[in-house]
Amino acid sequence: MNEKTSPLDDRTFSRRHVRKLASLTLLHGLCLFVITYILVYLVHGLTSVSLATAASKNPVLFHNKVLFITTTGWNLYDAISIYGSPILIMAILSGFLFQAFKRTNDKYLLQKPFVFWLLLHSFNRFAGCVLPGMVSNESFKYMADWLYIGPYGLFVFVVASLIATVLVGGFFTKMALQSAVYAQSIKSNYRLKYLNQALLYPWLIGTAILTCIQWPHIRSSTHEIATLLMMAFLIFPMYYYLKFLNKKPVSRRKPLYENEPINLKLVAYAAIILTAFRLGLGNGLYF
Repeated sequence: MNEKTSPLDDRTFSRRHVRKLASLTLLHGLCLFVITYILVYLVHGLTSVSLATAASKNPVLFHNKVLFITTTGWNLYDAISIYGSPILIMAILSGFLFQAFKRTNDKYLLQKPFVFWLLLHSFNRFAGCVLPGMVSNESFKYMADWLYIGPYGLFVFVVASLIATVLVGGFFTKMALQSAVYAQSIKSNYRLKYLNQALLYPWLIGTAILTCIQWPHIRSSTHEIATLLMMAFLIFPMYYYLKFLNKKPVSRRKPLYENEPINLKLVAYAAIILTAFRLGLGNGLYF
Protein backbone atom coordinates (compact mmCIF):
# COMPACT_ATOMS: atom_id res chain seq x y z
CA MET A 1 0.00 0.00 0.00
CA ASN A 2 1.17 3.53 -0.55
CA GLU A 3 1.11 6.18 2.16
CA LYS A 4 -2.17 7.63 0.96
CA THR A 5 -4.08 4.42 1.59
CA SER A 6 -2.05 2.80 4.35
CA PRO A 7 -3.79 2.27 7.69
CA LEU A 8 -2.19 3.75 10.79
CA ASP A 9 -1.01 1.50 13.60
CA ASP A 10 0.40 2.21 17.06
CA ARG A 11 3.88 2.84 15.66
CA THR A 12 2.76 5.40 13.08
CA PHE A 13 0.00 7.04 15.13
CA SER A 14 1.42 10.46 15.98
CA ARG A 15 0.02 13.56 17.70
CA ARG A 16 -0.96 14.89 14.30
CA HIS A 17 -3.05 11.79 13.74
CA VAL A 18 -4.61 12.16 17.19
CA ARG A 19 -5.73 15.67 16.24
CA LYS A 20 -7.00 14.42 12.90
CA LEU A 21 -8.98 11.67 14.56
CA ALA A 22 -10.42 14.16 17.07
CA SER A 23 -11.47 16.64 14.37
CA LEU A 24 -13.08 13.97 12.19
CA THR A 25 -14.96 12.46 15.13
CA LEU A 26 -16.16 15.86 16.35
CA LEU A 27 -17.23 17.21 12.98
CA HIS A 28 -19.06 14.06 11.93
CA GLY A 29 -20.64 13.75 15.39
CA LEU A 30 -21.86 17.35 15.26
CA CYS A 31 -23.45 16.86 11.84
CA LEU A 32 -25.15 13.66 12.97
CA PHE A 33 -26.40 15.33 16.15
CA VAL A 34 -28.08 18.13 14.19
CA ILE A 35 -29.56 15.88 11.51
CA THR A 36 -30.96 13.33 13.95
CA TYR A 37 -32.38 16.04 16.25
CA ILE A 38 -34.37 17.45 13.33
CA LEU A 39 -35.58 14.03 12.18
CA VAL A 40 -36.76 13.04 15.66
CA TYR A 41 -38.33 16.48 16.21
CA LEU A 42 -40.32 16.07 12.98
CA VAL A 43 -41.53 12.58 13.93
CA HIS A 44 -42.56 13.90 17.36
CA GLY A 45 -44.23 17.01 15.96
CA LEU A 46 -46.00 15.32 13.05
CA THR A 47 -47.44 12.70 15.40
CA SER A 48 -49.07 15.48 17.38
CA VAL A 49 -50.11 17.27 14.20
CA SER A 50 -51.82 14.19 12.72
CA LEU A 51 -53.94 13.60 15.82
CA ALA A 52 -54.72 17.30 16.19
CA THR A 53 -55.82 17.44 12.56
CA ALA A 54 -58.15 14.48 13.14
CA ALA A 55 -59.58 16.34 16.14
CA SER A 56 -60.07 19.53 14.06
CA LYS A 57 -57.66 21.61 16.16
CA ASN A 58 -56.00 23.18 13.10
CA PRO A 59 -52.37 22.58 14.14
CA VAL A 60 -49.40 24.61 12.93
CA LEU A 61 -45.95 23.03 12.99
CA PHE A 62 -43.14 25.46 13.79
CA HIS A 63 -39.41 24.90 14.20
CA ASN A 64 -39.82 25.05 17.98
CA LYS A 65 -43.32 23.77 18.78
CA VAL A 66 -46.78 22.83 17.58
CA LEU A 67 -49.50 25.46 18.03
CA PHE A 68 -53.23 25.07 17.58
CA ILE A 69 -55.49 27.66 15.97
CA THR A 70 -58.55 26.11 17.59
CA THR A 71 -58.09 26.55 21.33
CA THR A 72 -61.68 25.87 22.42
CA GLY A 73 -63.57 22.63 22.74
CA TRP A 74 -60.68 20.59 24.12
CA ASN A 75 -61.38 17.58 26.30
CA LEU A 76 -59.38 14.99 28.21
CA TYR A 77 -59.16 12.65 25.22
CA ASP A 78 -57.79 15.45 23.01
CA ALA A 79 -55.14 16.39 25.56
CA ILE A 80 -53.96 12.82 26.13
CA SER A 81 -53.97 11.83 22.46
CA ILE A 82 -52.38 14.99 21.05
CA TYR A 83 -49.75 15.43 23.77
CA GLY A 84 -49.36 11.86 24.99
CA SER A 85 -49.14 10.00 21.69
CA PRO A 86 -45.84 11.66 20.63
CA ILE A 87 -44.29 10.50 23.91
CA LEU A 88 -45.56 6.96 23.29
CA ILE A 89 -44.20 7.06 19.73
CA MET A 90 -40.80 8.12 21.08
CA ALA A 91 -40.83 5.11 23.43
CA ILE A 92 -41.69 2.75 20.56
CA LEU A 93 -39.11 4.37 18.30
CA SER A 94 -36.46 4.01 21.03
CA GLY A 95 -37.13 0.28 21.25
CA PHE A 96 -36.99 -0.09 17.48
CA LEU A 97 -33.73 1.87 17.23
CA PHE A 98 -32.18 -0.16 20.05
CA GLN A 99 -32.81 -3.32 18.05
CA ALA A 100 -31.75 -1.64 14.80
CA PHE A 101 -28.44 -0.58 16.34
CA LYS A 102 -27.50 -4.18 17.03
CA ARG A 103 -28.25 -5.09 13.42
CA THR A 104 -26.50 -2.21 11.67
CA ASN A 105 -23.94 -3.12 9.05
CA ASP A 106 -20.41 -1.98 9.89
CA LYS A 107 -19.74 -1.72 6.17
CA TYR A 108 -21.33 1.73 6.24
CA LEU A 109 -19.08 3.68 8.57
CA LEU A 110 -21.50 6.31 9.87
CA GLN A 111 -24.54 4.04 10.15
CA LYS A 112 -23.97 3.05 13.79
CA PRO A 113 -23.36 6.60 15.08
CA PHE A 114 -26.35 7.80 13.05
CA VAL A 115 -28.66 5.20 14.61
CA PHE A 116 -27.15 5.83 18.04
CA TRP A 117 -27.86 9.57 17.88
CA LEU A 118 -31.40 8.82 16.72
CA LEU A 119 -31.76 6.55 19.75
CA LEU A 120 -30.44 9.19 22.14
CA HIS A 121 -32.79 11.89 20.83
CA SER A 122 -35.79 9.55 20.81
CA PHE A 123 -35.22 8.26 24.32
CA ASN A 124 -34.55 11.79 25.54
CA ARG A 125 -37.93 12.94 24.24
CA PHE A 126 -39.56 9.93 25.90
CA ALA A 127 -37.95 9.64 29.35
CA GLY A 128 -36.79 13.24 29.50
CA CYS A 129 -40.07 14.90 28.61
CA VAL A 130 -41.12 15.85 32.15
CA LEU A 131 -38.77 18.71 33.07
CA PRO A 132 -39.01 20.49 29.68
CA GLY A 133 -42.79 20.31 29.94
CA MET A 134 -42.75 21.78 33.43
CA VAL A 135 -40.34 24.65 32.76
CA SER A 136 -42.20 25.62 29.58
CA ASN A 137 -45.72 24.80 30.81
CA GLU A 138 -46.26 22.89 27.57
CA SER A 139 -46.56 19.34 26.28
CA PHE A 140 -46.30 16.94 29.26
CA LYS A 141 -47.34 19.67 31.72
CA TYR A 142 -50.47 20.47 29.71
CA MET A 143 -51.45 16.80 29.68
CA ALA A 144 -50.67 16.49 33.41
CA ASP A 145 -52.98 19.43 34.14
CA TRP A 146 -55.83 17.68 32.34
CA LEU A 147 -55.14 14.56 34.42
CA TYR A 148 -55.17 16.66 37.63
CA ILE A 149 -51.67 15.59 38.59
CA GLY A 150 -50.67 17.84 41.48
CA PRO A 151 -47.26 19.08 42.65
CA TYR A 152 -46.43 15.86 44.52
CA GLY A 153 -47.33 13.73 41.52
CA LEU A 154 -45.22 15.93 39.24
CA PHE A 155 -42.32 15.62 41.68
CA VAL A 156 -42.56 11.83 41.45
CA PHE A 157 -42.57 12.03 37.67
CA VAL A 158 -39.52 14.31 37.69
CA VAL A 159 -37.56 11.98 39.96
CA ALA A 160 -38.56 8.90 37.96
CA SER A 161 -37.65 10.66 34.71
CA LEU A 162 -34.21 11.66 35.94
CA ILE A 163 -33.45 8.23 37.41
CA ALA A 164 -34.53 6.46 34.22
CA THR A 165 -32.51 8.83 32.04
CA VAL A 166 -29.35 8.52 34.12
CA LEU A 167 -29.53 4.73 34.37
CA VAL A 168 -30.21 4.24 30.67
CA GLY A 169 -27.48 6.75 29.84
CA GLY A 170 -25.05 4.53 31.71
CA PHE A 171 -26.41 1.48 29.93
CA PHE A 172 -25.77 3.22 26.60
CA THR A 173 -22.03 3.54 27.34
CA LYS A 174 -21.07 0.33 25.57
CA MET A 175 -23.24 1.27 22.60
CA ALA A 176 -21.47 4.64 22.48
CA LEU A 177 -18.15 2.82 22.15
CA GLN A 178 -19.61 0.41 19.61
CA SER A 179 -20.68 3.37 17.48
CA ALA A 180 -17.06 4.48 17.03
CA VAL A 181 -15.96 4.58 13.42
CA TYR A 182 -12.21 4.13 13.88
CA ALA A 183 -10.30 1.47 15.78
CA GLN A 184 -8.04 4.04 17.48
CA SER A 185 -11.08 5.67 19.12
CA ILE A 186 -11.85 2.67 21.31
CA LYS A 187 -8.35 1.85 22.51
CA SER A 188 -8.56 1.85 26.32
CA ASN A 189 -6.31 4.90 26.72
CA TYR A 190 -8.37 6.95 24.24
CA ARG A 191 -11.95 6.13 25.20
CA LEU A 192 -12.42 9.11 27.51
CA LYS A 193 -11.33 11.47 24.75
CA TYR A 194 -13.61 9.62 22.38
CA LEU A 195 -16.66 10.33 24.55
CA ASN A 196 -15.69 14.00 24.54
CA GLN A 197 -15.26 14.20 20.78
CA ALA A 198 -18.10 11.92 19.70
CA LEU A 199 -20.78 12.89 22.21
CA LEU A 200 -20.03 15.71 24.65
CA TYR A 201 -18.64 18.33 22.27
CA PRO A 202 -21.14 17.62 19.46
CA TRP A 203 -23.95 17.93 22.02
CA LEU A 204 -22.60 21.21 23.44
CA ILE A 205 -21.88 22.79 20.06
CA GLY A 206 -25.04 21.37 18.48
CA THR A 207 -27.18 22.65 21.35
CA ALA A 208 -25.62 26.10 20.94
CA ILE A 209 -26.34 26.07 17.19
CA LEU A 210 -29.91 24.83 17.61
CA THR A 211 -30.50 27.41 20.33
CA CYS A 212 -29.17 30.21 18.12
CA ILE A 213 -31.49 29.31 15.25
CA GLN A 214 -34.45 29.83 17.59
CA TRP A 215 -33.75 33.58 17.47
CA PRO A 216 -35.79 35.75 17.74
CA HIS A 217 -38.18 33.23 19.34
CA ILE A 218 -35.95 32.24 22.25
CA ARG A 219 -38.63 32.69 24.91
CA SER A 220 -41.17 30.60 23.03
CA SER A 221 -38.51 27.91 22.44
CA THR A 222 -38.06 27.08 26.13
CA HIS A 223 -39.35 23.53 25.69
CA GLU A 224 -36.94 22.68 22.87
CA ILE A 225 -33.94 24.27 24.59
CA ALA A 226 -34.75 22.40 27.81
CA THR A 227 -35.12 19.16 25.83
CA LEU A 228 -31.66 19.67 24.33
CA LEU A 229 -30.20 20.33 27.78
CA MET A 230 -31.81 17.15 29.14
CA MET A 231 -29.38 15.22 26.96
CA ALA A 232 -26.81 15.89 29.71
CA PHE A 233 -28.50 13.23 31.85
CA LEU A 234 -27.83 10.67 29.12
CA ILE A 235 -24.25 11.68 28.30
CA PHE A 236 -22.64 12.44 31.68
CA PRO A 237 -23.43 9.03 33.26
CA MET A 238 -21.38 7.44 30.47
CA TYR A 239 -18.22 8.90 32.00
CA TYR A 240 -18.92 7.05 35.24
CA TYR A 241 -19.79 3.74 33.59
CA LEU A 242 -16.80 3.99 31.27
CA LYS A 243 -14.45 2.85 34.05
CA PHE A 244 -16.20 -0.53 34.07
CA LEU A 245 -15.63 -0.94 30.32
CA ASN A 246 -12.28 0.72 29.89
CA LYS A 247 -10.26 -2.50 29.76
CA LYS A 248 -12.84 -4.64 27.99
CA PRO A 249 -12.84 -5.19 24.22
CA VAL A 250 -15.81 -3.64 22.46
CA SER A 251 -15.74 -4.52 18.77
CA ARG A 252 -13.52 -4.35 15.75
CA ARG A 253 -13.43 -1.14 13.76
CA LYS A 254 -11.62 0.05 10.66
CA PRO A 255 -8.28 1.76 11.30
CA LEU A 256 -7.78 5.43 10.59
CA TYR A 257 -5.97 5.95 7.31
CA GLU A 258 -3.22 8.46 6.66
CA ASN A 259 -5.32 10.71 4.44
CA GLU A 260 -8.79 9.94 5.80
CA PRO A 261 -11.11 12.54 4.23
CA ILE A 262 -13.79 14.62 5.87
CA ASN A 263 -17.23 13.43 4.84
CA LEU A 264 -18.17 16.58 2.94
CA LYS A 265 -21.52 15.10 1.87
CA LEU A 266 -22.50 14.72 5.52
CA VAL A 267 -21.48 18.32 6.26
CA ALA A 268 -23.48 19.54 3.28
CA TYR A 269 -26.53 17.47 4.27
CA ALA A 270 -26.40 18.86 7.80
CA ALA A 271 -26.18 22.46 6.57
CA ILE A 272 -28.98 22.01 4.01
CA ILE A 273 -31.30 20.18 6.41
CA LEU A 274 -30.73 22.73 9.19
CA THR A 275 -31.35 25.67 6.85
CA ALA A 276 -34.45 24.09 5.31
CA PHE A 277 -35.77 23.21 8.77
CA ARG A 278 -35.44 26.76 10.09
CA LEU A 279 -36.65 28.57 6.99
CA GLY A 280 -39.33 26.06 6.10
CA LEU A 281 -40.93 26.00 9.54
CA GLY A 282 -40.06 29.53 10.63
CA ASN A 283 -43.50 30.84 9.63
CA GLY A 284 -45.25 27.60 10.44
CA LEU A 285 -46.63 24.75 8.38
CA TYR A 286 -50.44 24.85 8.52
CA PHE A 287 -52.57 21.72 8.51
